[in-house]
Amino acid sequence: MSLFSIPECGMRVTLVRGTDQPVQVVVESVAHRTPCPACGQWSAQIHSQYTRHLQELPVGSLTVTVELWAHRFVCPTPTCSQHIFCERVPSASPQQRRTAPCTARLLTWAWDMTAVATCQATAAEGMAVSRSTINRLLVRTAVAPRMRRPDGGVDHHRRG
Repeated sequence: MSLFSIPECGMRVTLVRGTDQPVQVVVESVAHRTPCPACGQWSAQIHSQYTRHLQELPVGSLTVTVELWAHRFVCPTPTCSQHIFCERVPSASPQQRRTAPCTARLLTWAWDMTAVATCQATAAEGMAVSRSTINRLLVRTAVAPRMRRPDGGVDHHRRG
């Protein structure tokens, strides 16, 4: 079990900076090949590296940020629509600014409280999030409305 959610298979913690707010954990990819998300062909040709900064769950009262170094790969298939692609990290979805466990905790609170109350609770725990961010998360994960029964429902039955 890992203290942080990012270090997975193919990832390595290289540095932990700071003893006060915020603690920064530097994680780098050690993967040498990965499949293309468009065509599924495995690529070992590294194009470049990129950095992502993610909010992680706090440790005690300390705010934790993750600096994630990952690779961009070149797709070996000449007809593929995606010539260059980024390495996928399961606990950090593409274009997300926080890890999956951090988002899950925010959503747990957001479904039970108002956005303002969630902001106050997360700030007290060490996760600074705005009210509009909470609302965007709720809209993105909104449950689809329940479908009506084909027979019209309970009050549409005739008696006798």
